[in-house]
Amino acid sequence: MAASGDPFYEYVSKLAGSVVVHPLTFSRILVQLGWEPDPPSLGKNLFRRQKLFYPNMFRHVGRVRDEVGGVFPLWTTGLLAKLTSQVIRELTLRGVEAACGGGGASEKNWELNANSLKQMAQRCCYSSVGRSLAVFASYPLHSVMVRQMAAAVSHDAIYRGNILSVIREIFNEEGMPGFFRGVTVAIVGDLLALWATSFIAYAVNQYIIADRSAPDVKQVSPVIASFLVSSWTYRYGVVSTNLCIRGSSGLSLCVPYTDSVECWQTLKLAGGLSRGDSLFFRVAPQSAMAATRRR
Repeated sequence: MAASGDPFYEYVSKLAGSVVVHPLTFSRILVQLGWEPDPPSLGKNLFRRQKLFYPNMFRHVGRVRDEVGGVFPLWTTGLLAKLTSQVIRELTLRGVEAACGGGGASEKNWELNANSLKQMAQRCCYSSVGRSLAVFASYPLHSVMVRQMAAAVSHDAIYRGNILSVIREIFNEEGMPGFFRGVTVAIVGDLLALWATSFIAYAVNQYIIADRSAPDVKQVSPVIASFLVSSWTYRYGVVSTNLCIRGSSGLSLCVPYTDSVECWQTLKLAGGLSRGDSLFFRVAPQSAMAATRRR
C-alpha cells in the first residue's frame, strides 16, 4: 500500500476526490453563472430575519441532473476537461517549485517551518510564480469545462462534443484569447489567497501561539486561515467563471461584459459576487423576487 506521504498517492487521491464531488462542481459553476431554475422562497435566517433563499445546492444538483438528462451526463459533462486541467496545474506547480529549489506551496505546512518574515515572503514569492504559471497553463481546459457545463443545461447547439471538438470551436470563433478570458482575475484571486493565508498563519503561530510546546495547535492555524481567506477571495472565482464564457455568442448564459471591471461591478450591484458560496443557506438578492424563472 502506498504511503500517505507519497506524491503519487496524494495526486491520485486529489483526482479521485474531484470525480466524487464533480456533480457539486457542476452545480456550483452554473450557480456562479446565474443559472437558477427554481425561484427563491421566503424564509428566516439564524437571526430570525426574513430573507429570500434559493433551494440548497443538493436540490440544485437534482435540477441539473433533470436538465442534462440523467446521472451519467451529470457526472461526465466537463469531467475529462476538469481532470486534465488539474493534471496540468499540478505538474506545472511541482515543476516550477522544483526549479526554484522547493519550499513552496507543495510542501506541507511550510508556514510552520518559516523562521523569519523574510523567509516567509521568499517562499510566497516562489509559490506565486508556480501558482501563476499553473493557473495559466491549466486555464484553457478549465474554460472548456465551464462552456461544456453551460451549454448542457441551456441546450445550446455549441460545445456539445468531446474536448478536441470544443477546443476547435473556441479557436475558430474567438482564437487563442478565447481560452484565457478571465485568467488574470483567476490568478489575482489565487495569489491573494496564498499571501493572505500564509501571513495570517505565520503571524498567529509566531506571535499568538508562541509556545512551541503546542505543535498540534499550530497545525490548525493554516487551515483556519485558509477558510477565512477563501470567503473573501471567492468572489474572484465568480468573476473569472463569468468572464470565461464572455466571448461565446452561442451560449444563452453568456453576458457580454466589456471587461473584468464591468463584470465585477455588475455582479456586485446584483448581489452576485457570492453566488454558490454556500451549500445550504443560499441567500438570494432582493431583486430575485421579481425575476422570472430562468432555464
